Amino acid sequence: MNLGGLKIEVENIMSNDVRTRNDDLWLIYKVWKKRTRIFIPFEDFKKLPSAESITRVRRKIQNNDELFVPTEGVRFNRLVKMSAVKTWVKL
Repeated sequence: MNLGGLKIEVENIMSNDVRTRNDDLWLIYKVWKKRTRIFIPFEDFKKLPSAESITRVRRKIQNNDELFVPTEGVRFNRLVKMSAVKTWVKL
């Protein structure tokens, strides 16, 4: 994902919609709405779990319950990243 492009997109949305400056859920809704052709009324969108909550639960299932583990390639990449973070934190 191009974070520079996302930054420009978020800045553009925030410059045109004051509500997005105060409400992260509304900002996420506006970004996702702009990027997809899927229409979900905001009232329904508010009922959806956040992407962060979904990935947090996935991590708990995989790490704590040891179920539905990732493929070896993905597991290796995560271990490399985790090692890099641990090294950085120790500095």
